[in-house]
Amino acid sequence: MGLNIAVFVPEGIVLASDSLAFLRQEDEGFMASSKRTFTIWGRFLISFVGNGFINGKPYGCFVQEIENKLINLQKGSVEEFVNQINKYLKQFNKKDEEPIIAYVAGSSITDLGLHNELFLIEQGKISKLNQPNGQEEVYNYHLIGRGLWSNKLILPTFFEDEHSDSKELFEPARIDFSKYSLEDAKNFAHFLIRTTANMDKFTQTRASVDLNITTCIVTSKGTTEL
Repeated sequence: MGLNIAVFVPEGIVLASDSLAFLRQEDEGFMASSKRTFTIWGRFLISFVGNGFINGKPYGCFVQEIENKLINLQKGSVEEFVNQINKYLKQFNKKDEEPIIAYVAGSSITDLGLHNELFLIEQGKISKLNQPNGQEEVYNYHLIGRGLWSNKLILPTFFEDEHSDSKELFEPARIDFSKYSLEDAKNFAHFLIRTTANMDKFTQTRASVDLNITTCIVTSKGTTEL
């Protein structure tokens, strides 16, 4: 449930998420609101993917613990921070709990200069999402969660009419993210979340996102919640 979106463009990285959450207590579930995207020390971003809670506690509680207990990482590289966050979160990743998945972003100085980096932590495994292709920086987007409607808009889609010989293939949307500003990236992320909310409403599907959107950015100057 919910939708988390990462958009990486030349100016920096945008992380956005809605706040629809689902909390289960004593075999009964109810809808709730839980913020999922946060800034840490003005240096890093973390965006949790999931129902809003870990062991019944909202994600914000764990961000506060991270800021207090791992403060020695405040001046470290993004990779160091991601590795330590992964170790920290593993202790809460129990078999009967929802798997912990999170985006982590920040800026580090590499051999090529200052570089905005985006990582994904997924059930204890770390992957880098904005890896250069060997010749140039690659700009794109990544999403996790209720991506059904947005995928139909953006990714290749095939339709076949079973009552006739009609077949139609829609090519993927061709988006040049290298020409996006941070404002464009934010608007794109919000567009995907709002489209999902509206399509759920119009098709009378159970709501999977809400319109209470948290948006954070990371640039060479640090991190900001918009």
